Amino acid sequence: KQLPANNARIEDLAGIAYAPDADPDADGRLVLLSAQERMVLVYTLNGTLVPPTLRVDARRPQGIAVVPPRGGAHGAACFLLFAPPNVLQEYCAP
Repeated sequence: KQLPANNARIEDLAGIAYAPDADPDADGRLVLLSAQERMVLVYTLNGTLVPPTLRVDARRPQGIAVVPPRGGAHGAACFLLFAPPNVLQEYCAP
């Protein structure tokens, strides 16, 4: 499905990951990484942008993976951001 034109524009998609919802009956989210903008955007499966967007400090992010929060905490998933040379950064919601 094409994302609506009124959403944030992604010029250089460097990664996409699926984040399941904590509720098994709910839809998950798509997490997109823009390398040029150094930004992570989250969308519902119907194409709606979920604010806020997140700026990342990696110089050239190249990939993203969604992982569960540490310590069995409930809530938003964390994600790992990959960037050369051999940089792995973890981001979690507070």
